[in-house]
Amino acid sequence: MSKSAEYIDRFLPMTAEELRRRGWDRADVILITADAYVDHPSFGAAVVGRIIEREGFRVAIVPQPNWRDDLRDFKKLGRPRLFFGVTAGCMDSMVNRYTAGRRLRSDDAYTPDGAPGFRPDYAVTTYTRILKQLWPDVPVMIGGNEASLRRVSHYDYWSDVIRPSVLAESGADLLVYGMGELPLLELLRLLAKGVPFASLKTIAQTAVLLPEGAPLPKNANWADLRLHSHEECLADRTLYAASTLRRWARMLLRSDDRAALAGYGRQGFAAARRAPRPTVEVLADTPVAGDVCAVETGAGRG
Repeated sequence: MSKSAEYIDRFLPMTAEELRRRGWDRADVILITADAYVDHPSFGAAVVGRIIEREGFRVAIVPQPNWRDDLRDFKKLGRPRLFFGVTAGCMDSMVNRYTAGRRLRSDDAYTPDGAPGFRPDYAVTTYTRILKQLWPDVPVMIGGNEASLRRVSHYDYWSDVIRPSVLAESGADLLVYGMGELPLLELLRLLAKGVPFASLKTIAQTAVLLPEGAPLPKNANWADLRLHSHEECLADRTLYAASTLRRWARMLLRSDDRAALAGYGRQGFAAARRAPRPTVEVLADTPVAGDVCAVETGAGRG
């Protein structure tokens, strides 16, 4: 093996050739991120990838895939055995792409050379819809700033409307919000025991949409915090304000024993209580490369 190949193999695989060098026929988990891949703890996708790797799973990453062409970046690693993980990266994609005056920014701090145009608007929704188009039966887990802040009905400054949960807009199967290391670990360990992904509905700090008529997930130690449905919020903005105030009041009071429940059309929505914050010990053995970085991007400028 050449020295350059040895160097690249220190990082999470990004190509089919790198999978083959590891002797893998496919990955267990494929991460899609709107940032370039920098293997450093300040980049959430790198930390998540290394945690998954540490748990014994085969994980690969696709940074900044091109969403405008024949979708080859989304196809190049094939389908994962367990799930796709999608994030917009370190920033909400709309904040990354636009100024407060809704003008396109001229640079992108999370792309090589600061080049703009390598991520789409509403990246989590765009990427997830593509994955569901290509592999409708493969679960998609979403997380990061963009997914976390859009997990329930929310006012979207860029379109000046109240938008539904990103789960409803994207078609994702599970949302991990906030600092997701502990929920991720619980999810991975349940999957390792053979628990189906579709059954993972009561993990702390996750949210799911439920099919019409499906019973709400219950935990004997949790109480319910009922929010107004998205349709009610659209019809009366005072109800939207009341739901937002109720949700934030519980968070500020650190009432972590509640599950937020709402509705989206005929679907139900459930967001489980927050998990404890991860300790230093949880992350201490996560082997990111630190100051040695691998940078890769797949999208076209535009």
